[in-house]
Amino acid sequence: LERRVAKKTEENAKKDRMLIHQARLAELGDMIGNIAHQWRHPLTRLSLLLQNMKAFNRKGLLDTDRLSGMIEKANEQIYFMSDTIDNFKDFYRQGEEKSEFLVSEAYDKMVEMVGHHLKHNNISISYNSDNDIKLYGNQNEFSQVLLNLIINARDALISNNTPEPSISITAYSRDTLGYICVSDNAGGIPEHLLDRIFEPYFSTKADKGTGIGLYMVKNIIQEKFDGRVYATNRDGGAVFTIELAN
Repeated sequence: LERRVAKKTEENAKKDRMLIHQARLAELGDMIGNIAHQWRHPLTRLSLLLQNMKAFNRKGLLDTDRLSGMIEKANEQIYFMSDTIDNFKDFYRQGEEKSEFLVSEAYDKMVEMVGHHLKHNNISISYNSDNDIKLYGNQNEFSQVLLNLIINARDALISNNTPEPSISITAYSRDTLGYICVSDNAGGIPEHLLDRIFEPYFSTKADKGTGIGLYMVKNIIQEKFDGRVYATNRDGGAVFTIELAN
């Protein structure tokens, strides 16, 4: 019996390691996609600057002052691209350091990652809180929870061609509990699937989803923040609620 228990424990541990590895690969894909999106505009500006420098030089108009000004503008774009890399690197850095932080701070960090992409898809996002919630733990991990929920909502909004797509994050406290709700107006989740969406490898996105993101959200909230997360439908959209000790 002990051998069977040990074998089953090892199989479960191996399964969890595989899921974590796949989740990190999925996060890497999202990170590369977001970096590419944020680099698109500065790369276009750099290309235009180079074309203008060539044109001014051909016409004999590329004097020292004009050249210095254009180089300065080019460097601004390069610095922006370098900062983007640093922001993503810090965001996805693995670590166990814990500290007190506000939910709004985790939200701000998450928006740095995907805000440009949401704007590009005309998706509005808002954060509302009467009394900001303070948590203790790894801020990056909680930001990644929000990021996964936002990406999930974003994909649903885009897939359903939702008119006036929006995502709303609301934080509030009730007695000794804090609640963070992530809601969208993408039409909601089929009722018969609500109990399964946090299962590993289960996805409502057919062949486009890995079925790992929401599973990792559940694991992080339960294991790292001693809370729980659940999904409901309300007002024509899905609502993911995180419940934590406040």
